[in-house]
Amino acid sequence: MSGGFTSAIFAVRALGIALLSTPVGWLVTGVAAIAGAAWLIYKNWAPIKVFFADLWKGIVGGFDDAVNRIKSATQAMTGWLPDSVRSLFGLDTPGSAKAGRRPAIGSAYAGSAGHTRNTVDVNLKIDSEGRPRLRDMKTSSRDVNMNVDAGLAMAGH
Repeated sequence: MSGGFTSAIFAVRALGIALLSTPVGWLVTGVAAIAGAAWLIYKNWAPIKVFFADLWKGIVGGFDDAVNRIKSATQAMTGWLPDSVRSLFGLDTPGSAKAGRRPAIGSAYAGSAGHTRNTVDVNLKIDSEGRPRLRDMKTSSRDVNMNVDAGLAMAGH
């Protein structure tokens, strides 16, 4: 009987090897591997959940650090601006930039009580060396006198 058992083991091995050499065998092996991985995840879910929670905390912490560094750098770069310009762009205090606006674009309102509000849009571009460059300035009223020297203007982006 031991000879028959040994023969059965060799037959099962030969069948396994034959199956692994066909696309059907590859499919069965792939499904078995996915099922095994799913079972291992299910069985070890608690430590996996802790791992990904800690990973996410690290990502959020790194992002917060990067945002704080950018804020500090922006404040350092804009510290030389006059108070009126800082106020125009909402740079008076950290985090006071107007929501919904693109960075480097701001509006100011000209006029007094009882008159229509006129807007002045200023479009700045920060160059590769961190220097602000005036690109454009527009007003909604012809009554507002603007004298803008944008420097050398070039077409294209």
